[in-house]
Amino acid sequence: MEAFVETDDALKIRSEIVTCMIEQFQLVAPRLSGGHLEFDTGRAMMEAMSDRLMFWVGASDFSACCGIRALLEMSTRMVAPTLNLDTWYFAEGKPFETVRRALPGPPAG
Repeated sequence: MEAFVETDDALKIRSEIVTCMIEQFQLVAPRLSGGHLEFDTGRAMMEAMSDRLMFWVGASDFSACCGIRALLEMSTRMVAPTLNLDTWYFAEGKPFETVRRALPGPPAG
């Protein structure tokens, strides 16, 4: 699953979301690995751009994917309550490929 939010503080918010997830959701034990959050059943990745933050979630099954997505949504609301992480796309291909096609403006090259 993939999503994006528009924000001028993408790098800062990304960092705060990672910190929040590691500190607040110790029960599911997210681990930082190569800049991504690893879970027993999946992975969450975020890519900061100049004016937006993109999210990608992959997991071994749909329930795990939805659970990781919910953790990302809660963490985002905790650190940046004004951002709306409401629209998600079913991912196809490489991470962030689907959401790049959905971004407003000219296609990313």
